[in-house]
Amino acid sequence: LRGFTWKEQQAFIQQALPGDSASALLTSLRTNPKLRSVAKNPFVLTGVISLHKSGQCVPDTLFDLLAAIVDAFEAEDQRAATLKSSPLRGCHRAYLEAIAKEMNRSASTLMPETDARNVVLEMGRELVDQGMLAQPPEPSDILEALCSRHLLHRNEDLALRFAHQLFQEFFSAHVVIAHLEAVPVSNDEHKTFLTEILNYPFWEDTIDLVASKLADDKNRRAQAQLLLEIALPVDLGYASHLAGMLRLERNGGVPWQELCDAIGKMHHHKAPEAKQYSLHCAAATRSPEFSPILWPLLESDDQQVRLTCYRLAGGLTLKQLGLDSIVRIAKWPDARRTEALWEFADRPENLEYIECLAQTEPVTTVRAAAIRALDFYNLASGSTLDAWRKAPDSVKEESSVLTMVLELWRPEETALTNELKEIARQSNSDAVKRKVGLRLLAHAEEVGADAARNALRE
Repeated sequence: LRGFTWKEQQAFIQQALPGDSASALLTSLRTNPKLRSVAKNPFVLTGVISLHKSGQCVPDTLFDLLAAIVDAFEAEDQRAATLKSSPLRGCHRAYLEAIAKEMNRSASTLMPETDARNVVLEMGRELVDQGMLAQPPEPSDILEALCSRHLLHRNEDLALRFAHQLFQEFFSAHVVIAHLEAVPVSNDEHKTFLTEILNYPFWEDTIDLVASKLADDKNRRAQAQLLLEIALPVDLGYASHLAGMLRLERNGGVPWQELCDAIGKMHHHKAPEAKQYSLHCAAATRSPEFSPILWPLLESDDQQVRLTCYRLAGGLTLKQLGLDSIVRIAKWPDARRTEALWEFADRPENLEYIECLAQTEPVTTVRAAAIRALDFYNLASGSTLDAWRKAPDSVKEESSVLTMVLELWRPEETALTNELKEIARQSNSDAVKRKVGLRLLAHAEEVGADAARNALRE
């Protein structure tokens, strides 16, 4: 799914929360691009609003956000008591994780109830072996309790599913983390499971969720390295992607060095396809270590070579091009810089750079392009108009920028209406006067017919 744009996020929050509360949450999202990106998912945004309403801290990683949503759901007074009582006896997470794991193994978001009974029965026996229960529970009782008291649903065909697929991924992610933690104790069994799922596309979202958790927890560096170590023999491209998500680089130990060696070896292969694949892998790591092989492509005179490089692995970040990347790009011709900012704008990590150009760039064409990029990619969360207001007249009146502002304009926005009228009056360009005047005339009843006619005349 495409997910919410920033404007849609704003509207959703303002509809769900009273004024001051909505403003506070919107401020949090404006200043935290990471959280704003996660909250593009309508379901996740609903959870964010729920946490905000209850006064709880809203995490900015998807794993921790889902954990907070599940914790809040389970902590409701009546539900908390029933989860601790028979038949679940506080073991609900174990059953949910087992069901999620088998759903992933079946590459499905649905599980026939007969299969679910078998999964619950097996988990019940394991809980008895672990001393958590005295005897295995009746599977039908467990499933009924999970469907009535937790996030498991039963559809018309008596098949089971989670309330949202993200919960399936969340509970299966806990399974993966448990296997990573158990590898040092029982190597072969758990490594076999992890190798199996790393080679299975249906597990990819779950693995990404695990990687996001490991990346933000310094105490899990060993598990992050282990995940990369197991992924390397399976798929070099996916291992590179995981390395980027895990943000390992110099903390990656032997697995990171082995990954770098494998990418370097492929880059020197005679086959063009191998070299191109190595470039994709290098970009996916998000590491400056590979910037020396990317810069010559970005500075090529062949536009297709440049564009192909910009778009490697979903787009480059300035950080992975090294500390001097912004200084180096600033020396390029204006047309190249404009091209670059449009390509970089596709990654939220580059927001600060695009905003800086939109606010301070002296060259009209580059600054205008930066302002349009902020709007086009919904990056700036409301600062597009701020950048336009601070810009010199040459940028404000640039055709594509003015068109953008006129499209953002609404009749009830008195301040912007007055600014547009002033531009129409003061501009030396007949085209600018015409464009603003015609837009105001289209809403003459709302803004005042006389003002609109004057803007057109003057």
